[in-house]
Amino acid sequence: NRIDILENHQTMQTLVSAANLPIARWLSAPDKPLVLAQQAVVAHIGQKLQNQNGVIGVNGPPGTGKTTLLCDVIANVITDRAKRLASLSAPHEIFNDSILIAGKKFFPIKAGIVRDSSIVVSSNNNNAVKNISQELPALNKIHEKYVDDALYFNEVIEGVFDNQNVKNENNERLPTWGLIAAALGNSSNKSSFANAFFKEFVEDKDEKENSPPVFLSMKQVLENSINQFSEIRKNWHIEKKEFIELLNEFEQNRSILKDAEQAEELRSECIDQINGLSHSILQYEQKLQAENRNLELIQTSLKEQEVLINSKQQVLMLMQRNNDLNILDKILAVFGVVTHRMQQFRYKITEETESLQMFSQKFESEIKAKNQKENDIQKIKLEISESKKQLAKFEKQHSQIEE
Repeated sequence: NRIDILENHQTMQTLVSAANLPIARWLSAPDKPLVLAQQAVVAHIGQKLQNQNGVIGVNGPPGTGKTTLLCDVIANVITDRAKRLASLSAPHEIFNDSILIAGKKFFPIKAGIVRDSSIVVSSNNNNAVKNISQELPALNKIHEKYVDDALYFNEVIEGVFDNQNVKNENNERLPTWGLIAAALGNSSNKSSFANAFFKEFVEDKDEKENSPPVFLSMKQVLENSINQFSEIRKNWHIEKKEFIELLNEFEQNRSILKDAEQAEELRSECIDQINGLSHSILQYEQKLQAENRNLELIQTSLKEQEVLINSKQQVLMLMQRNNDLNILDKILAVFGVVTHRMQQFRYKITEETESLQMFSQKFESEIKAKNQKENDIQKIKLEISESKKQLAKFEKQHSQIEE
């Protein structure tokens, strides 16, 4: 049941409609959104995989935007998780009760918060994985407009990248913006990540000019934040409020777009109806003209037939009144003897009578045709009148939509 959305415009329209509009997008340039087909893929993934298991294949040669659209998928996953966090009344509610692991106390994050919010990138090509795990946290992956507001434990991912020896094309340290992805998989990657992410202590920074930079681990970042707990909690509530307001604004805009789509759909239907009715009216009017011409021909023929019938009737009356029969022809006829004159007279009378009957029958037939034609014309006029009423209704509706 494969559907080519580039050919099936209805399916494409459904996928990119306001109802399926993704709630988030990657922090790329504001004036460079995904192209239409990419938007459709992101919407389809959101529809099919948000609340159920499944597999969706996204195929394409290198450079066609697969990773680009994946970034928007990731943005939506992050936003879904943020919605769950925003449902909490206080930030500490994200944690379950403490548990002991290897003699140490841990507070695990509630499964409902992080469920279905992680993405594993797997490939038989290590470079393909690196392209994503090392590209997404890079500073140049987001637009400069968002850098100041988007920083997300960038000091931690910088330490991870340094420990994993991640460099740019100039073999320099790669500037980062956020702890959003990391290369794991094999034991070497996992070990280097853990050493940077969980390390206990910060080394003293060497005062030498070329000494390597010192990076903080997540543990150290959190420990450094203990003294700022009240301020951080206050900021959390501020950010939560702003986030919820943005969600509400988004849904309000979605509702406006839905109304606009419905209006456009109705407008399109009105235009189709207007065009269809206008075409029908034109056809009816052409048909009416043709029927009127046929009626005129029938009426002309009836007048001619009427003249011929009157003429035949006059001829028959004259023949009956003025004939060459004498008294003897008539007397003999009474006794069944038909003279030659009587035979000739009867022949002419019969001929004229039959001719009159033929013209009379044709006249009656054309009278019926005329009546039928007048009925047909009346029906066409009614169809035109009704179509014009419908046309006026849709034109008014279309005008109201345009306003």
